[in-house]
Amino acid sequence: MKFSRRCSLILFLLLPDLADAAGPTERVERTIVMSTLAPMSMGKPLSLNAQIYSEAFHRLGYRLVVMPLPPLRATMLIELGLIDGELERSTEYGIAHPSLLRIDEVSQFRTLAAYVRDGSIKTFGWSSFNSSGHRFEYRMGIHVAEAGMANLVPNGQVSTINNTTQGLRKLALGRTDVYIDFDERVSLEMKTNPLLQDQRIYRSGTVQRVRLHAYLNQKNAALAPRLVEVLSAMKREGVVANYERAVKSETNSYLASR
Repeated sequence: MKFSRRCSLILFLLLPDLADAAGPTERVERTIVMSTLAPMSMGKPLSLNAQIYSEAFHRLGYRLVVMPLPPLRATMLIELGLIDGELERSTEYGIAHPSLLRIDEVSQFRTLAAYVRDGSIKTFGWSSFNSSGHRFEYRMGIHVAEAGMANLVPNGQVSTINNTTQGLRKLALGRTDVYIDFDERVSLEMKTNPLLQDQRIYRSGTVQRVRLHAYLNQKNAALAPRLVEVLSAMKREGVVANYERAVKSETNSYLASR
């Protein structure tokens, strides 16, 4: 079954290229497939970059297909060339994966924070974790968390978890002392998950402000300069700022409705 699903995904991603080979008389819309780590709302990601890059690729004659994927799976697929890019990855991610093309023209910041049950635990950056003796956990695939923990906390005190829900549940049950994830992820989960709404989980402080970029696979190297030009034009036109306001309003409305 896993093999079948994998083959289906590969065939789906190859469809644009196969269609182009059919003949010049049939106009086929070109497709770019990129992953997102953003939470979903009403079947679409609460992702600023998804909207910005959808517009940018449209101007270049492409249709952007956004696939919500776990971080490790997204890394595997982009390195194999089975997806064209990723929409939200840290600056540090590019250092660890130098074959990928980072797009710097448009970036955004997210806050990586620590969450606890014990309100006496305070966080003031990575140095707060040094020699604390606490049990730490972070969501698998958050490269900046992995790098930040590497030289501060013994391996036996650090674990990873597949998703935000599991991380917060383990924290609520006392199986970990500190859970690290992005603020937007935790806020959405605490607001919308009935199993977490009555739990006493506290934000103990900011760990790091993380700058996020889009990345492309090397096979799209020729497209990257054109994409940067379009993004630069969109910034000058105020289009990027408009999307920023729209996504912020959409996210706030979604949270208020829960």
